[in-house]
Amino acid sequence: MIEDFWLYPDAFDMLIGHDRTLTYVRRIIQSEISINNSELRIRYTNNASGMHLGHPDGRRQKYRYEVIDGEIQATMVRMIYFLHDVSMDEGPTCFVPGSHRNAFPVPVKTGSVEDEPGVVGIPVKAGDGILFTEACRHGGFTNRSEKTRYTLHVGYGPHFMKSQNISTMDEPVNVTDELLGRLSDAQRQLVVPTVRVAL
Repeated sequence: MIEDFWLYPDAFDMLIGHDRTLTYVRRIIQSEISINNSELRIRYTNNASGMHLGHPDGRRQKYRYEVIDGEIQATMVRMIYFLHDVSMDEGPTCFVPGSHRNAFPVPVKTGSVEDEPGVVGIPVKAGDGILFTEACRHGGFTNRSEKTRYTLHVGYGPHFMKSQNISTMDEPVNVTDELLGRLSDAQRQLVVPTVRVAL
């Protein structure tokens, strides 16, 4: 995993403020939003991403999910952009459907991700994206192919939420002058909100 992937080449700067993504994110996060997480994930042969979150872990305030007056309201969501086709043999992203709404703890099974009760893998095509609430139990099936593949993950939350990258958890989001110099005002506001800076 490479965190803060857009600190390096500018090839993916267009994902900061991606219009279609933000149309959905703004509908789900009911406050001014910011980007709090960015990862380039490398999935090599026999690699899997362990299952995590879902009730009760997904009930923490950071991962809140609820429906109020017919509108989804969540604290943290993630968009995955797929750079390759991913079949069921190539380690697709997987979810336990409905686990973000459970009133009772999600049944879990240690061992293989594929053995998790109720888990479903999502095959995709290059250029597809999956937007989901972090409250939903999720992971990645084992890549049983010979192909190394890459995905881009971008996390969104309210403007006051700090970094959710593993290396800078709950610290300010890691930015450089070079990155900020490449971005528009609207893009800069997503990675370093004025409101957050003033806190």
